[in-house]
Amino acid sequence: MREVREETGYELDADELMDLELMNRFEISPLWRSKYEPGVTHNEEVCFWARVEKRDITLDEREHDSFIWADYETALGLLHWESNKRAMRKLKVLSAEC
Repeated sequence: MREVREETGYELDADELMDLELMNRFEISPLWRSKYEPGVTHNEEVCFWARVEKRDITLDEREHDSFIWADYETALGLLHWESNKRAMRKLKVLSAEC
C-alpha cells in the first residue's frame, strides 16, 4: 500500500490488494547494491495487484518521469525486467478467472 501511494498517489486499503501468489527472487545489480545493507546480494519481491479507477497519477519524480495507461499487450511489451513480465502474465491468468 505504501509503495502504491508513493509511486502513484493512489490510497488503497489492504482489502483492495490481491495477492498474485508470486514471489520473484533476483540478484541485485552491483550498480544498485550500495542502496542495500552490506552483504545483501538478492532481493525478493512479493507481487500484488489492485483494480483501480483510471485517473491522474502522482508520480514520485525520483523514480519515474512519465506514465501511460496501456492495454495488456502494450504494457507487457514495455516491461524490461523478466520479474515484471512474470507478474503481468500471472495477472492475466488470474483476472480471466475473476
